[in-house]
Amino acid sequence: MKDKGIELYKVLRKKTCKNHSIQSRINEALRQVRSSNSSGSHKNCFTGDTTILTKEGWKRFDELQGKELIATRNKKGFLEYSEINEIIALVHKGIVYSYNHPLQNFRSTPNHQFIDDYKGKLTKRKLESWIKRRVNIYSPILCEWKGNLENMLLSYYVRVYRNQTKIKTNKIIPPKLIRADYFAKLLAIYIAEGCIINYKYNKGIFLAISKKKNKDEFIKIIKEMGFNPSPSKNGITIYDKQLYTYFEQFGKAKDKFLPNWIKDNIPKIIECFLDIYSKCDGCNYDDKGFPRRRFYTISKKLAEDIQELIIKIGKSATIRLIKRDKMWIMGKLCNAQDLYSIDERKSKHKSFHKTRWIKEQFNGVVYCVNVTNNIILINKESPFWVGNCIRLNPSCSDDHNWEIVARCMEYLKTGTAFYTEVIFLNGQRADILVPAIPLIEEVMVTETEERLNKKNHPFRIKKVRI
Repeated sequence: MKDKGIELYKVLRKKTCKNHSIQSRINEALRQVRSSNSSGSHKNCFTGDTTILTKEGWKRFDELQGKELIATRNKKGFLEYSEINEIIALVHKGIVYSYNHPLQNFRSTPNHQFIDDYKGKLTKRKLESWIKRRVNIYSPILCEWKGNLENMLLSYYVRVYRNQTKIKTNKIIPPKLIRADYFAKLLAIYIAEGCIINYKYNKGIFLAISKKKNKDEFIKIIKEMGFNPSPSKNGITIYDKQLYTYFEQFGKAKDKFLPNWIKDNIPKIIECFLDIYSKCDGCNYDDKGFPRRRFYTISKKLAEDIQELIIKIGKSATIRLIKRDKMWIMGKLCNAQDLYSIDERKSKHKSFHKTRWIKEQFNGVVYCVNVTNNIILINKESPFWVGNCIRLNPSCSDDHNWEIVARCMEYLKTGTAFYTEVIFLNGQRADILVPAIPLIEEVMVTETEERLNKKNHPFRIKKVRI
């Protein structure tokens, strides 16, 4: 039976060799190998329903098309979006592991690389190895974000007038440049409590703010931006056609989302947005002495976007779905939509307890991606960082492993097959083997020339000194 996932990705993974002489050299070289990790051939993968963070938001692994930018964590701890070098989609019949927790919705093959950061140093091991050692895994969940400071430029607007003789005249309203921190606050108010208004002769936005304390604060913010707010009992109205044109894109409450302008900005501007949003559709509370914030929305996409903003200010966030049928509004019992709750957290690790792993049988396609920084963010409900499909030796230094990753990325770009952590029949080990040449690459950080020369490798060695 043909699987959809295989049909979709078989082109991305096809690595045939038309030159039979080269293929024969590869076969000859591999006869000297006892064990290794090939470029994408090992099943270090997740099931298709596992989610991964991309530039477009959260996606399931089986929905990836190969053009997405994947959220990765570089060796300095910063979030970067990286292109997909390779999508791995393989048939797996055997054991997968899941975790017994309502916010952990993933299933992994036994040999996928999980990261432990309990002692401040990233340690990667196969999941099955962690489970057999019967130790807890403290996976990292935090990162840093640089972003780019960008002010908001509202585009020009052409206003059409008609005089008494019904002759049309046009007046061009020039673009408006608004400070990023001011506009982030207005964006937060609108996304939480706003809607557009379209009267016959006036267009603008309405902000449903009823609390006097918040209303006074928001009126001050709006005036500082250069707009003329019109407060009323139920909220604040701003008649401005440029604002109307910009905010029209966000639709109604269930369809709202955040633009790339705020998601790509610097953490300081992102914090301005989150601070105001929590005052509108959220709350601040104390959790055992630690101040925390909670955000609410009925839009699934907006919930994921808010979570992404929280990640980019150096914190973590979980998403919970609250089922609702009825609710009281102004003394009336009304139908209610499901609510998403986004909880901000400051913990540094996601703790996986050694006794809560569940072993189950699986028969289907498993997926992973190959990206430059070698660390990806998965599991939308409660995100954490894991390794991807280039397996490295956890006992080696970070500099050593990052150089191996860089070398492997170059081979992936050219479509050259390679193997990492090779063990030959004579017991000698190598960092990278390129069997088509054949060539061994050894990355040298603290290793001496004398020690390397004593190794009895079967092929030519290329020394990479860093």
